Amino acid sequence: MKIIAHRGASGYAPENTLKAFRLAVEMGSKDFEFDVHRTKDGILVVHHDYDLKHTAGQDVKIADLDYAELKKHNIAAHFRDKQVQHVPRLEEVQR
Repeated sequence: MKIIAHRGASGYAPENTLKAFRLAVEMGSKDFEFDVHRTKDGILVVHHDYDLKHTAGQDVKIADLDYAELKKHNIAAHFRDKQVQHVPRLEEVQR
């Protein structure tokens, strides 16, 4: 059986965060599905939606923010334990 982590271990950690991807690896996943977007300053980041409505509760588009501005948003705001997580750069997820 092949296990593919959708947005990381998104049932156990905020989706598309480094925490979710690390946990998925610990749980045995070797394959991942995620979406990539480009910030205003050209940085490739991993996030499902083109905006932060669902994850951070903010009506702002990733393409309208530079990476430094994007890092100010907590994309785990919707998650049950209210931890703080940020949108990761693609290169961080590929490690």
